[in-house]
Amino acid sequence: MTKRLLFFFVCLCVLSLGHAQDEVKPRGKVSVLIDYFSNPSGVRREVCDVLRNNVIQKTVEPGRFMIIDVESDKVQTIEKLRRTRGDMALGEDTDMERLSAIGVLGAEYVISGQIVSFTTSRKEKQKKDGKVKVSYESKLMYYVKLTKVKDGTVVLTKSYSKSATEDTEAESVSTVLAKSVNMTDFIKALFQIEGSILEVSKENNGKAEQVYINIGSGSGVYSKDHFTVYVMRLVAGKTVKQTIGDISVDVVEGEEVSRCKVKKGGDLILNAMRDGETLVVKSYMK
Repeated sequence: MTKRLLFFFVCLCVLSLGHAQDEVKPRGKVSVLIDYFSNPSGVRREVCDVLRNNVIQKTVEPGRFMIIDVESDKVQTIEKLRRTRGDMALGEDTDMERLSAIGVLGAEYVISGQIVSFTTSRKEKQKKDGKVKVSYESKLMYYVKLTKVKDGTVVLTKSYSKSATEDTEAESVSTVLAKSVNMTDFIKALFQIEGSILEVSKENNGKAEQVYINIGSGSGVYSKDHFTVYVMRLVAGKTVKQTIGDISVDVVEGEEVSRCKVKKGGDLILNAMRDGETLVVKSYMK
């Protein structure tokens, strides 16, 4: 009887140790190809190119993506074939043949766009001194589409509508193209980073004050990024996720390590770590 109890105790210890070491393996940055943007008749190709370049810049800023060049030889070969056949419009990213070629490059998603309308108008306003003030107003409407390369699923379509008024036509065009792009929010919302708490590195009065997580620069983590903390538990044979706190990144210390400050739920985080439970962290917009 004593031996059985000892054996049972040892098994519990082993299982507990294994559970305490569970963690969500971090993944690297998502690979994205920024496709050509299509334009309606009457809109200069240069406008599309400038808009696309601005989208690329805003997509790179959050640090979540690896950008793949649409100008690669592989994609261009397919593009030339499609144009020769004349069966598809430029930038039509639902073509599985083209998506297959893009997938060979390692892209997981394609961001494409289309300008719906773009106009610039001259405006005159009479001032009190009798002089006429001339200005130019540019209006832009376009949408951006996010497509999953693997199966052609359209994950998201987001529309933008902006206007800008400046003293010259060139300035109004430049301003509206620059201010119309704000992709950070939906990028961070769609491509959340997930990892685990490795250890509590600082505690006080029964609360965790500082922790280390297993995600860093390799996943696009930056200082001040915010994460929700979940505890993973087995209930009636099913794994459930319970929110227990919030943390924010103080220092990114490597590709797979970041030091974080506990903002909320320090007592629950510390107790869960002591109990050997798996704590998952998931990024969110503050």
